[in-house]
Amino acid sequence: MTAADKYLKAVRKKLICPRKSRDELLNEITPVVREFSDNYPDAAAPDYVAEFGTPEAFAKRLLDMLEQSELADYRRKRVRSRVAVIFAAVAVAAVCLFIYMALYKNGDPRAAVKYYVAVLNIHDTAFK
Repeated sequence: MTAADKYLKAVRKKLICPRKSRDELLNEITPVVREFSDNYPDAAAPDYVAEFGTPEAFAKRLLDMLEQSELADYRRKRVRSRVAVIFAAVAVAAVCLFIYMALYKNGDPRAAVKYYVAVLNIHDTAFK
């Protein structure tokens, strides 16, 4: 992987925006970075930083060109999806813990289920 590829990859990671916008921005800057690479074939990472700025700063300048409401909506959706994934993981973990505890309480799964149903104040006539 060339220094140009590494720089573009670092910029891509910092572009937190919808995929379509990210791809459009990368399509605009890739030829510029490639041209620099062609003109200076021995350029290393510090040379790219000197020419274009850090990947973070370059990505920020690119993001500033986008509509801010679009970015805000994207970030809100991203946070919501992460919260949903965390909530689902916690729910699955809680169910697994309940099942584990129910099956291994005193070695009798039926007694364990009856015990936990009683703890939850659920009528346990279905288990008789």
